[in-house]
Amino acid sequence: INGADVILEGPSGTPAPVTLKEFEPGRYEGVTPKPAPGAWQATVSIHRAGTADAIMPVKWTVAPPRGDSLRPLELMTTALAVVLLSGAAAAVMVVRRRRRLLPLSIPQVREKADSYS
Repeated sequence: INGADVILEGPSGTPAPVTLKEFEPGRYEGVTPKPAPGAWQATVSIHRAGTADAIMPVKWTVAPPRGDSLRPLELMTTALAVVLLSGAAAAVMVVRRRRRLLPLSIPQVREKADSYS
């Protein structure tokens, strides 16, 4: 491989070349900004000596960012709920364990004194 080129086309439809650098013999990498949500296509061209360029289109979709990220208060209340539930579960386990370890009450049987003299 003598080189590689990539052209990105995002949802706006404007093609943008990506600069690739060889980081190992025959291996190239490039950096792009975070892609916007929508349909994308990359056209990858591989240049080799003595043959025609290999060109491959690659399509993918970038999902929009989720709007339900946790806010600081939600994060704190969730952590507090987890701590309280863990404490309650531990208390239940301790009570159950103590109930199993308590000795059973066995009624005492009194023997009558032998009246045989």
